[in-house]
Amino acid sequence: MLYNRQVLFWHRSSFNVCPFMLSENRRIDCRVLDMITHFRTHSRTCVLCFGHVDDGWFVQEDYLTLLPPNSSCSNTACRKCKGAPLTFLAHDLCVGILQILRGTQPCEVRSNATAIEDLRTPIWDMGRALAPIAPGPPVIWSQTEVLQSSFCSATISRILRAWPRHDKVWELLDRLRDLPQEILQIIISNVKEDCALRTLFILFGDTFNILVNLESDQDRDFSVSSEDEIFATSIRIGSTTYLTGLFDEKVEDSVLMKPATLRGGFLVVWLNTIGVTRVEFHSSLDSLPDWKSDREWLYAMALPHRIQIHSKGVFLKQITDSAGGLNSIRWNSSKALLYPSPQLPRLPRNYKIYLQYVPLHDTTTGISFAFRTTQLLAIISHGGATDRAEDYSKADEDAAWIYCPLRKPDEKIVELWSVQSESPGVANIAFILRTDKKLLWIGVAYEKHPRAKERALFEPLSRRPLHGLYYNVRDETGARQVVGATSEGVDQEGGLPISQPDFPARRTEGQVEPVSAWTENWHWFYSEAPLSSVERVRTCSWNDDCQGVLLRYKDHDEILGQYRLDMLESEWIDNPQWVVVRTYAWVQVYFSQYYPTDVDVAQGDCVFPMSGFMCWWFRLGQNPRISVVS
Repeated sequence: MLYNRQVLFWHRSSFNVCPFMLSENRRIDCRVLDMITHFRTHSRTCVLCFGHVDDGWFVQEDYLTLLPPNSSCSNTACRKCKGAPLTFLAHDLCVGILQILRGTQPCEVRSNATAIEDLRTPIWDMGRALAPIAPGPPVIWSQTEVLQSSFCSATISRILRAWPRHDKVWELLDRLRDLPQEILQIIISNVKEDCALRTLFILFGDTFNILVNLESDQDRDFSVSSEDEIFATSIRIGSTTYLTGLFDEKVEDSVLMKPATLRGGFLVVWLNTIGVTRVEFHSSLDSLPDWKSDREWLYAMALPHRIQIHSKGVFLKQITDSAGGLNSIRWNSSKALLYPSPQLPRLPRNYKIYLQYVPLHDTTTGISFAFRTTQLLAIISHGGATDRAEDYSKADEDAAWIYCPLRKPDEKIVELWSVQSESPGVANIAFILRTDKKLLWIGVAYEKHPRAKERALFEPLSRRPLHGLYYNVRDETGARQVVGATSEGVDQEGGLPISQPDFPARRTEGQVEPVSAWTENWHWFYSEAPLSSVERVRTCSWNDDCQGVLLRYKDHDEILGQYRLDMLESEWIDNPQWVVVRTYAWVQVYFSQYYPTDVDVAQGDCVFPMSGFMCWWFRLGQNPRISVVS
């Protein structure tokens, strides 16, 4: 709905509709109202403060529109969203503070829509600068690091010059301005994460510096010779250093990156959502140190005669050879560069794919896969001194985690298969992982249909002992998800037969509504394990609600339900003889060596001997459905 004379801009808040008057010839999108808004964006992350956006502004190249809560489409496979113009999101508060950064008079955000519309170009330009580098949320650094680098006397002075004098914020900051930086760091570390003061300092601190640097120059392309020495200049923002130039001669404030004696070899490039952070020249990739990051990516290419560089503002955006043959794969681990590049699906031209690499070591005690229905969100490996809670943060809270324990040092993964729908562009349905001790189905439950096996595509990802796994998070291009494995050696001979695995047996299909592989009903996960010959058992719980069970047999372990290592794990129960399942508003499962005396059958308690199979259906947001069958 567009008006040429007098444009009305509508903001729906609950059931109140408020019009805003804008000047003539403004093009404002008025599509929100009572309809779902479709837009294409990398994530619900604010392009200014990098925090999650529930409601706020969405910015397209021609439009700036206030997005009411729950008015945007949440279907990740929506065709209308995929075909919509590229959009960047920003908090209501962030747009208001950006008015101050841009020199407009401080005002209530919704009282001056004309001034807000003038902010469309800088917000769009910043989003466009961030978007091409990574398909995921534009998380440059953790917000704590950004906040600490921004919370300084210079930022406080900048806020005081722009903020209305003698209000509470101004008086507080005026008192803080003269404190030593060490004291300021202590103060800001105690500010709650949802406090608006954090956003204030990020926007007046490092975000302000990023905006200045992004707007300081236009896009440009240049090249340097790699035959002799190569020097680099850089700039530091927050905790990160960015390269601003590569030169074949020494310039002011430059450092030597490649000596003239190094010829041939490889150029390794590190980058994040803003630009290139580091380059190194190596005669062999074997000399690369072991590096892994959740915030940066790297790629390697054979060192060309001339290095082509593309920059945006002061930042280097990408580095390639003179023919433009940029490696399309970005990795989050240097270990991945030592293995052959994976076979990629057919992708759009100049498309960059970002692969997370998960190395598997001799000390790896298990692997966890995170799913949202059929979409793989993350893979993490367990073992060693790792922060378990931090590992699980790689996926959102609505993810279902499937855990595959490995009994080291004897149990090894020998095969990995993916199971996909025959429909093109559909994500992996599940994975079948075979060790030399067991076979696991990892993913949503697949319908048992006479033609189910014919209608699914089984693809072997590896038929050898694995050294690592890799995966990408699907983005708005709709490209098929990439999942694979790295291994060494030749196919095994004389070991387990290399044949297409079968669908797992499910002994309690009737406990849940039909699980169809050809509809969007992808919510149920299924697991089962024999209760006989269990030597030890333990459970994991969240708020007294049992989430899963770990069963230990003579030579391997198996899992029921959603077993997570960051939840509360019970003590091991040796030689269990009975299992009790209590289902109230929550579910409790416990095992005992003796017949339990506190059973209340009238309240729905069920007691089973340790024989037969325990079957466990679960989906997020509902109690699991647990039974024991012979």
